Amino acid sequence: MKNIIVLNGSPHKNGNTSALLKAFLSGLKKGKKLTVTQFDAYALRVAPILASDFSGKKEKKDDMQSVLPKILAADLIVLATPLYYWGMSAQLKLVWERLFGTDYKLFKGKRLAILATGGGEDKKDSGADLIEAQYKNICAFMGMRFVGLCFASSEKQPVSKNKKALATAQALGKKAGKW
Repeated sequence: MKNIIVLNGSPHKNGNTSALLKAFLSGLKKGKKLTVTQFDAYALRVAPILASDFSGKKEKKDDMQSVLPKILAADLIVLATPLYYWGMSAQLKLVWERLFGTDYKLFKGKRLAILATGGGEDKKDSGADLIEAQYKNICAFMGMRFVGLCFASSEKQPVSKNKKALATAQALGKKAGKW
């Protein structure tokens, strides 16, 4: 059985990002036995990284104590986020940045998929291309496999009504599930 962790950066339980995530998971789960754990970043209490965190003398007591083991046990990490100022939500970025300093060998062979929603017409206009390039580099550095990024525009209609975007997310989920 494969372990999947979803880190959702949207504060809207039934919004555009959730619609895209639901389609992705339907493609991923088809005919497979998976364990999917989702954390909603906006609901987590996660402290930021400080330079003093690397002295080895401090351990933060926050929700990362329960999130980090799930990330390390995951075969697939899914980042789902609305785009703000050409980047992922601050809540999700905070969770991801707390991985800094973790032994990167622990990520070798893991897969990463990104789902992003925003107001632009396409990846370039929305900033999703910037996130894609950044995370391709992060994956290469950490020995992970970048599965892909699915962007859905919410500029003209809600993502839940965008059949093309939902089909693309479902296809990415299916691709991500090919072990």
